[in-house]
Amino acid sequence: MGICKSKKQNQSPQQVRIQHVKTANATDTVKESSPNNVAPGSVIIQSQQDFLMRSQELLTPDRQNTANKGKFFNTYTLLKNLKSPNEQIRQVCTVQHNQTGVTKIAIIQTHHYKQADLNKIQNKIQLLKKLDHPNIMFIYDFFIDSKQLYIVTENYDGGTLFSRLKSDNKDQSVSKNQLIQIYFQQIFAGLQYLHSIGINHKNLKPENILFQSQQNQLIKLVDYSNSRVKSNDDDLIEINYLAPEVIQKQQYTQASDIWSCGVLLYEIWTRSLPFQGDNLKEKKENILKCKIIKDESWNKIPPDAQKLINLMLNVNPSKRISAAECLKHDYFKNIVNYTDRTFVDDMLQRIQQYQSKSEFQKLLLSIMINKLMDEKEKEKLMIAFEAIDDNKDGKITKSELKKFLTSEKQRTLTDKIFQILDSNQNGYIEFHEFLLASCDTDKLVNKENLEILFKFMDKNQSQQITIKELKSLFIEARLTDQEWEQIFNQGDLNQNGKLSFQEFSQLLKSTSN
Repeated sequence: MGICKSKKQNQSPQQVRIQHVKTANATDTVKESSPNNVAPGSVIIQSQQDFLMRSQELLTPDRQNTANKGKFFNTYTLLKNLKSPNEQIRQVCTVQHNQTGVTKIAIIQTHHYKQADLNKIQNKIQLLKKLDHPNIMFIYDFFIDSKQLYIVTENYDGGTLFSRLKSDNKDQSVSKNQLIQIYFQQIFAGLQYLHSIGINHKNLKPENILFQSQQNQLIKLVDYSNSRVKSNDDDLIEINYLAPEVIQKQQYTQASDIWSCGVLLYEIWTRSLPFQGDNLKEKKENILKCKIIKDESWNKIPPDAQKLINLMLNVNPSKRISAAECLKHDYFKNIVNYTDRTFVDDMLQRIQQYQSKSEFQKLLLSIMINKLMDEKEKEKLMIAFEAIDDNKDGKITKSELKKFLTSEKQRTLTDKIFQILDSNQNGYIEFHEFLLASCDTDKLVNKENLEILFKFMDKNQSQQITIKELKSLFIEARLTDQEWEQIFNQGDLNQNGKLSFQEFSQLLKSTSN
């Protein structure tokens, strides 16, 4: 992915920061410390609203620090190498976190970068770690040493775009057209989100569109361009998805991503590329002149899909359709977003219970979700989120929530539920806000996870967790020592400044739904 350079969206990482999971319900009070114990200059947190104003990035552990100072192999163990191009300089593999046992994907890239280039890469990764959308790759960890870069992401094992269509199309109950609609609605949803915060993907091609698992049709836009060095042999392959203006070395814009999507939509229908050529020069000329091959295979594409492809493959980038406009195109007008209504009822109940949890409980739950949440449970909530997010921009508005709630009883709860979820009161609900409030804590808070999390937080293996150890997980939280103490005291029952496993377990078990 790349940062958009246009004037309109030329924002700093701070300006485009995505606010992740926050606490809820500004009317609840936070436990106050005795005025006699207040340090000079400290600010007492009087309410959850104060807490939110002081800790906007507090609930994003593991995705804050730019590059870990520790060694990659002290944190992760390699499990299996996955097939990838340019294996001599880039290795993609499954890894296991040494403390939590959770499996993730790691991209290990040999580099010869100068320090200035490494600083740019770190800044880029820092921004990418803030992304918060169900159809966008999550980056959890990033390491650099003298020879290699290490990027740790979610685990995706559901196959690539084209391989998955082949297997999914065996299900006679769903047509090929319906599958492609489902796939591309998610692709455009992810792109619309990226473009809305000033990020261009810059590397859209089949192998960078993956499925979360074999059990669902949840798509993730991934990006290995950060850890890939292109060889000369790749030129003919890479040019297939490049827009004319990119080939001419002009500015890469959001419209350039849309061109790539047009090529992909053509290719998934015809199993061939829209621009052909016997050599690189001829293929370039056909792309620059926008000579789309419209043969018998083209005629088999549904008319609405043909119209959409033509709108995306316009040689003039200023006349190309946007990702948001793609989602509103007639090609997607009959698509149905489905989610289990019983699951929705249970989810709404959990959201209402969420407001009674303390800030400390929410902090601990946020770490468990990031590190220990079952992927299948997370996938269910991703699907529910996308079903509610009617315009697919990665944010849920109050009107979208109300539209999704079908019964009259549910609709009367719209304001209450929205207030709980929209914890930073910015007028919409982001994915990780939704995830934290709606997760099933009965499944999340089990004995095994409690032991794993306690050991993870107990950095010095003293069998107790201190305020210092808690703060180390939230290095960007702008809280005073007094504010940290107030939060910590919510779980420190004997007020000795340390949290035993018994206190820790009691605090988290009380969060069960």
